[in-house]
Amino acid sequence: MPPFHLTNALILDHGPWGARLEGIYAAPQTRLAGNELRTSSYFLVNLTLSYRITRGRTVTDVYLKGTNLTNEDAREHTSFLKDRLPLPGSGLVAGMKMTFLPSF
Repeated sequence: MPPFHLTNALILDHGPWGARLEGIYAAPQTRLAGNELRTSSYFLVNLTLSYRITRGRTVTDVYLKGTNLTNEDAREHTSFLKDRLPLPGSGLVAGMKMTFLPSF
């Protein structure tokens, strides 16, 4: 059974610029089935900065995302590998997303 999870985010948009600060909390799991081990609670912090370019019917979002910025040791209780492999530590992702809007 998965423990209680809560995600909160603060999202700011100003013109083409965007920012998202996200916190993810997972409670400890003490209600166990046979052969399961407890998992501790964790709190992850993620931050995304983005820039939107609009050209006609094409929208391009360029972003930089930092994940697990506090390098928290987090283990997903429902994972079969939780005792061997925690969730990833701090990371950085750069990307681009293009959306093509339909013409009606």
